[in-house]
Amino acid sequence: MSQKKETLDTLHCPQGCPFLEINYFEETQKIPYHCELFNTFLAFDGDIIRCSECVGHEHSIKEQGLNFINAYQGDMVNRNVTKLGFAKLFPAAQKQFVTFMKKFGFQVGVPSSIQSMSLKNLDKVQKYLLQELNKNVVVHESRSGELQEIEDILKKNADSDPEIIDKKSCQLILNLYQVLDISERLVLKNILKNPNLCVLFIAKVRFMPKNMDLLKNVRKEMERFYPDVQAEINAPILPKILQNTNQNVK
Repeated sequence: MSQKKETLDTLHCPQGCPFLEINYFEETQKIPYHCELFNTFLAFDGDIIRCSECVGHEHSIKEQGLNFINAYQGDMVNRNVTKLGFAKLFPAAQKQFVTFMKKFGFQVGVPSSIQSMSLKNLDKVQKYLLQELNKNVVVHESRSGELQEIEDILKKNADSDPEIIDKKSCQLILNLYQVLDISERLVLKNILKNPNLCVLFIAKVRFMPKNMDLLKNVRKEMERFYPDVQAEINAPILPKILQNTNQNVK
């Protein structure tokens, strides 16, 4: 009796794919699955779904949107209500939603904390979801330029120490940058601008446990680097200060 051959799964990402990146850092509020090769976030239906470019044909827009919502991590978004709201959007709005998800992976949906949004008022859910989508498109498009600057700094520094500043470490730094406040972003940017501080900082961060304390530990590490950052910023103006002081003494 011949054994039945297992059907090859061509829909989902194979285990061990070198281009598959998985980030379970919930504070980013992003889908955890990303394809490095095609630079796109990936949907989920129990397994990670290959993007259209990889699988060789276009997935259904509606199906993609629902599976992107499946991929949301954490409990901030009510997935069931968000799915029903998405299903009621016009096809053009569904396509906009899917395009946004592929590019940015940010979890747009109805927050679990809003109790007034329920299955009984889907029109209200639909309107809310569309407003949130349009708002996030504007925010993330404008922010992408800022992230590109950080990415360029990391790529430049990677030439000096590619083993420490590898692609995974760069992506982790970009994820962290997005969840910091404005003042913390400035400190991080100044750390990264200094090649020596950049290597030391990333070496510390990459070996931190990737758990719920990651952000707290990164902030502590930034505090330790802060005096060096301040010294770096103030160094160019110290000679002028000293010169002015000497002139006033005369």
